Formats: sequence, structure tokens, C-alpha cells
Amino acid sequence: LEIYRVNDDNTQQLVHRTETVMNNLNPMWKTFKTSLNSLCSGDHERILKVKYDIIKMHSFLDYIMGGCQIQFTVAIDFTASNGDPRNSCSNMQVIHCFIHDVMVPWKPV
Repeated sequence: LEIYRVNDDNTQQLVHRTETVMNNLNPMWKTFKTSLNSLCSGDHERILKVKYDIIKMHSFLDYIMGGCQIQFTVAIDFTASNGDPRNSCSNMQVIHCFIHDVMVPWKPV
């Protein structure tokens, strides 16, 4: 929350800035005091402007629930970094053994 005094030449001068209240659409600011001189230069007819911003932070779920669509792709890298598939110590042989020894018994009857 910011309070500005409008000067005679229509420029605005910041009189007071409150603390920021996060994640609240009905914020309650702390009480503050300022002198009448700094607020309106003793002119009870002087115009004051009050400015405030409401900033909403969005989460990933907010975007998804709002209809945002994303595409997700997963890839398994079976490239040379896994080693020579003919070598019994390579990752390719380990994967083949896993598939043969663990996954094959789970085939539907």
C-alpha cells in the first residue's frame, strides 16, 4: 500500500509505504502514524492517491486446473554409453537379464 501526496504541479510524492502482505486477498496492514505536514503540507484540501497491487502467484497445479495442456515424453537411452551389448558387464546385458528373469514370469496366462 502506498500513499502519495499530489503536489501543486501534479507531481506525486510518496508519503508512506506499508509492509507487503503476501498471499492475502483481504490484507490488514499495521497501523501507522505520519505528520499532517508530510501527508498534505498542511493543506486539508490537498489530493492524496492510494495505490496498491494484488499479485497472485500461480502454482503448477493452478495452470493444469486452468486448462493448460502439456506434453510429456520419456525416453530410455540405449546408446553406446551403456556399453557393448556383447559384453556381459554392459548395461544392455543387465537390462536383458532383468527383462528375462523378472518380467517374463509375469506374462498373463
